[in-house]
Amino acid sequence: MSNSLRESTRSLIDAATAVVNDLADFWPLTLRQIYYQLVSQLAIQNRLGAYKRLSRVLSNARIAGLVQEVVCGLLAREGD
Repeated sequence: MSNSLRESTRSLIDAATAVVNDLADFWPLTLRQIYYQLVSQLAIQNRLGAYKRLSRVLSNARIAGLVQEVVCGLLAREGD
């Protein structure tokens, strides 16, 4: 997966990873916490489609070992 990532997907993973690292004192995080941090940083738009994309991207990145398993409920919420 990591070799075939689009630039926009890699940028989203990098931005989410930065949020996760910045909030290490508050682990585990929810997807919603990461999402609103990215919205407040203007990294993504506050839209349902952006939320669903973030969920999908982080789920796949976690499975591929590209992000840490610190997001609670990520797999259970993937289809939302």
